Amino acid sequence: MALIGSLAGCGRPVEPIDPVAAIDAAAAGEEAVLATDRPTALIAESVPEIRAVLPTAPQPSSLAVSADGRLLAVGDKRGVALWDLEPPAHRATLQGQPALVSAVAFDPSGRTLATVGYESSPEFAAVLMRWDTGALGTGRVVLKSPDQIATMRFSPDGSTLVLGTEDEEDAGRVAFLDVESGELEVLGATLKTTVSRLAVAPAGDRVAASSWRTVNYSDQGELVLFDSSSKEEVARPGSGIGRINDLAFSPDGTTLAVACQRPGGEWTVLRFDAATGAAREPVDTPSVEVSSLAFSPDGSLLAMGAHDGAIRLLELGSGAMLQGPSYHRGAAVLLAFSPDGRTLLSAALDRQVALWDVPLLQKTGRAGASAAGKE
Repeated sequence: MALIGSLAGCGRPVEPIDPVAAIDAAAAGEEAVLATDRPTALIAESVPEIRAVLPTAPQPSSLAVSADGRLLAVGDKRGVALWDLEPPAHRATLQGQPALVSAVAFDPSGRTLATVGYESSPEFAAVLMRWDTGALGTGRVVLKSPDQIATMRFSPDGSTLVLGTEDEEDAGRVAFLDVESGELEVLGATLKTTVSRLAVAPAGDRVAASSWRTVNYSDQGELVLFDSSSKEEVARPGSGIGRINDLAFSPDGTTLAVACQRPGGEWTVLRFDAATGAAREPVDTPSVEVSSLAFSPDGSLLAMGAHDGAIRLLELGSGAMLQGPSYHRGAAVLLAFSPDGRTLLSAALDRQVALWDVPLLQKTGRAGASAAGKE
């Protein structure tokens, strides 16, 4: 299954977007700042753990890696850029996709790319399109909706797109879209605001959805587990948690990891039983906001991107927390592993996507942990 990350926001990690305001700003001539002031030729010398850096402009809102690990899609408020990963090179910018892209996703075969953007004329609509990755000339519109679509995931068999939306009454909803027929099924259970994060279990039996909003200067989050077959709500775990930045199912489908605030405001990564929503032992994280999560394909690592730009790897077998070298100059808001697990992609608010060498990143992290232990 392709590994996907998506962000509904610009500025703060996973801040719910205002598509109408963003479209208006773009129409007014808002300029995007180009990617980086750091020459990429120097990165290999200063940060050897990074294989390559891909410039993006403006800040990326979503990314997806194809199942064969050869293609990367990056969405932002100006459209969708496609990159070859072996070796890294820009392949194409999709033509015809409405701008302000909120989500991109490859199907499990890697032959289809789904994208969501917004149009404002003749009236506001979220536009979901399908693209053949072998012939990118023309995309096909699958759905136009008056509701926001902030995030989406393919089902493991590729037949269904699971959508995170906000309806006209500002309630967050989960919907299932049949890719071939275009039939849309919206679930009855609602969240208080836009579904900004979605995760689909590897077996396809569970969907996790989250949202958060600020009330009286306090962030309030919601987390809901759904049964994909019955389309019924299973649980609302994590009562009282604050802002939720990301969700990820473990590759064996037993655990849901959630980057969020505890009721007192402390940042952590909580873990829940994916079948029942029962709480499990949380991750012992440093006292820093975790912006993004990704499990390695073999389930041995949990990668965490932080608000300070740091990349950390939790070795789930030993429990060791390894920190990579400093590179990003903004929150690392999107993470995805390559299918072979040897590359970790991190997209940050500094408008860059870094490709990390995972074995070297682990080696550096272990050396740093050993040196710190001797002090």
